[in-house]
Amino acid sequence: MLLCPAAGGERRLNGRDISSFRQEFFGGIPFTKPLWNLRLRPPVLKSSFEPHTFNATDFGIVCLQTDLALSEMSEDCLIINVLRPSGVSHQAKLPVIVRYGGGFTVGNLRQPGERNRALLKVSLGGHLTGALNLGINDQLAALKWVQLPIEKFGDKDKVTVFGQSAGSIMTFILLNSPLHGLARAAILEFESQATTGIFTPERREDDWQHFVGGVALQTRPQYFKASASLAEATEIVPWAPALDGREGLIPDLPSVLPKREQFVRLPFIAGTVECAWIHSPLIFRYPGTTLTPTTLNTTDELHAAVVALSFPSSSPATLEKSIEILLQLYPDVPALGFM
Repeated sequence: MLLCPAAGGERRLNGRDISSFRQEFFGGIPFTKPLWNLRLRPPVLKSSFEPHTFNATDFGIVCLQTDLALSEMSEDCLIINVLRPSGVSHQAKLPVIVRYGGGFTVGNLRQPGERNRALLKVSLGGHLTGALNLGINDQLAALKWVQLPIEKFGDKDKVTVFGQSAGSIMTFILLNSPLHGLARAAILEFESQATTGIFTPERREDDWQHFVGGVALQTRPQYFKASASLAEATEIVPWAPALDGREGLIPDLPSVLPKREQFVRLPFIAGTVECAWIHSPLIFRYPGTTLTPTTLNTTDELHAAVVALSFPSSSPATLEKSIEILLQLYPDVPALGFM
């Protein structure tokens, strides 16, 4: 049990002990106001708990995604889970790791971590679609929320944000400047902000229409068809982040922002994951072929695919020259490649 600050006095937060991991768990904690009236809009931060005693013994419901029953999902899914080593004083000032991942299409938080007496772990659930950059706004809101009550768990001045896959892409994007004052370090695993092509929203308009077409207009998503909208998508990662203007989270291309010194100066660790997608339910079969199209049969088709997937270029001639070099390095000789 913890006492957390709230309007009108402190509130009791009831968690549970996970003895097999020697951890204390506080889960399903909402960090934004209810989303029913904020559909497809940035979240509004929640600064207190309404009930005098909040039940934090379970993970809470997950966000809308593919391959899950409707009873397991909800739009009102912006929650935080906290794992803390058992038997550690509330005044221990533990370093905090905030973790996020998911691939923009799937993911949930029902995964206790390995035991570490020196760390406090925070995982968060957010919108899985990058459309309108809602998922990145969710992550940013969660990091702002962590600064409010985290002193009851750990040290708000020792927050490290850790992302894998989509989480790494989103964290890289936040390094462009919004992360200032919310973390002291970052760990980026498997991806960067340049992994998925970043275009203006018009690029993925068809995929966006497929998505919203699967969401009911009723208050609750009784007829959500995420799997169908994903099947109709024209790209493997259809709900990736998008350029959103001068005042947005991604005002310009990743290659441009560092030249303007538009980034947060934080220490970070960047790495990769061997066979990260080998067990993915999507199309992946072999290591190294994670996001590789399987229908390209000629050099001309490969050339067209590279052009289509490339970032907007201020120099078409430079792009064309780069593709020419790429095709020389990887000729149409199957015996030279991984089969």
